[in-house]
Amino acid sequence: MVTLAAAYSKRRREDTIPLRPEMAERLAFPTAKAMGHPSNATQKLKRDGTLARGGVHPKVAQDLARHSDINLTI
Repeated sequence: MVTLAAAYSKRRREDTIPLRPEMAERLAFPTAKAMGHPSNATQKLKRDGTLARGGVHPKVAQDLARHSDINLTI
């Protein structure tokens, strides 16, 4: 898990986000590139769609993305 201080959280409160083991391992090394930075919106949407393809319930995806409205997630 990673904990975000309120100053860095979308909701301005401390948030704890679960991480898959492979992501936690990548974050363990400060020089490692944890996440790519796609140069266009299409690549971002493809990456974000992995939760839906993985069978994650939309409400869970909403909570993980810290969206206030389910329409933002969907």
